[in-house]
Amino acid sequence: MKLFPSLQAAIVSEIPQTVVTSRSLAAVLASGVVGLITIIIAAIAVLVVIGCGNGKVAKEIDQKTMEKVAQIAAMVEIDEGKALLMLKAEGMSVDQYTVIMAEITLDPVKTDKFVGMKKIYVEQYKK
Repeated sequence: MKLFPSLQAAIVSEIPQTVVTSRSLAAVLASGVVGLITIIIAAIAVLVVIGCGNGKVAKEIDQKTMEKVAQIAAMVEIDEGKALLMLKAEGMSVDQYTVIMAEITLDPVKTDKFVGMKKIYVEQYKK
């Protein structure tokens, strides 16, 4: 929209400078508050993730645990009901199983080892 210079000057002169300044400051303040809230939410999310993982799984997953989880994962592909029974027999909750699987997934070496084990168990269970 193109205005004539005299009309534009009349419109601009009708807006007090204090209104422009106060609205600009309000916009900057609102933006800062939104940014602060975003940082607080992110910090809470990090604390929750850290807190949820404490005490559920040891930092290092040993060979025996990885084999148990690979056996259960293989059975999940074949029969989920039997897999749940295997989980109970091992004294492991679904949450613990999920956390262990996540730990394995985060380490490429463990992931490769796990995939190999699981493949062997799937072949054994299908027989």
